[in-house]
Amino acid sequence: MTIDLAGARVTRLARLHTILEMRWFGYVAGLAAVGLMSVVIGAVLTHINISNISMLYLIVVLATAIAFGRGPAILASVSGGASDA
Repeated sequence: MTIDLAGARVTRLARLHTILEMRWFGYVAGLAAVGLMSVVIGAVLTHINISNISMLYLIVVLATAIAFGRGPAILASVSGGASDA
């Protein structure tokens, strides 16, 4: 009995490619990135007081725009602004 590791690897890559092509995945990834950045900002603000710390959300918005496009980036921007308020 032989195991085809190359075929399994290709199958996993094909599944990952299919998930990344799903339209909703970019929106979920953008919201998750904003949530993660909110946790990072919360941890940083307990030790350091920075006035423009909300600019860290810009990194998330730019990364989301590059990876997933305009729609998910707009959602990330609005949710980042709402969580900063």
